[in-house]
Formats: sequence, C-alpha cells, structure tokens
Amino acid sequence: MDRSVRDFLISQLPGMEHGRALMDWIQEEISLIEQSEEYGAKICDAPLHEDFRTKLGMKLFAKRVMRKPQECFEQLNKSGG
Repeated sequence: MDRSVRDFLISQLPGMEHGRALMDWIQEEISLIEQSEEYGAKICDAPLHEDFRTKLGMKLFAKRVMRKPQECFEQLNKSGG
C-alpha cells in the first residue's frame, strides 16, 4: 500500500465508526495502564507484562497510535493531499 494512501486512511479513523471504536479501546487500555501505575509500579523478573518498564512502553506506544491520525491529517494538509 502506498504510504500516502495509508496516511489518508489513518487520518480518517476518528471520523469513522470503527475508527472511533478503535480509538476508544486504545484510550481505555491507556487508562488501565495508568491505573496500574498508581497501585505501585514494580520491577520484576517474571512475568514480563507486570514490569513497569513494559507497561510504560505499551502506554507510550498507545499514545503514539492515538496521535497518528492527527499527524497524518496535518501532513496531508501540508502536502496538499
């Protein structure tokens, strides 16, 4: 898939029902990670999914995904697409 087509499709996600559902789910996941941070982050050997560093990485990635539609929309507007 051409990158400009992909970026266009990503930029349209917040305006589509399935896109809003996806964004809502991602926001819920971010909230769950943030809630778990409040109850005590811990460094541990196992299981990895409980380690705060893993959760922080997941949260940062999820926030990046949440910003991507707007970034694509802005980039497309700059390029005249």
